[in-house]
Amino acid sequence: MADAYAKSKGVLFNNETSNTQAPNFKGNIVVTKEQVASLIDLLKKGEEAKLQIAGWHKTSQSGKDYISLQTDIKAKLTGSEPSEEPPHNPFA
Repeated sequence: MADAYAKSKGVLFNNETSNTQAPNFKGNIVVTKEQVASLIDLLKKGEEAKLQIAGWHKTSQSGKDYISLQTDIKAKLTGSEPSEEPPHNPFA
């Protein structure tokens, strides 16, 4: 039931540089308060806090290619499903 956790979105663009030590792509992910709260709850339970990342090739309106990202919490299955109650939000 991975959909019980909040999702975050982000982007990766080609890093146009001649520096061979620089990363090929650069971008960002905006993490929601709900996702942070869910990760904290997993850690408090002693579970691994892992994000699964998915990406889609897209083209911006200006013609620049990029990768659209979405993260989802990948909870380690311990025999119990996530609670249907929203996770505790320490920022509320």
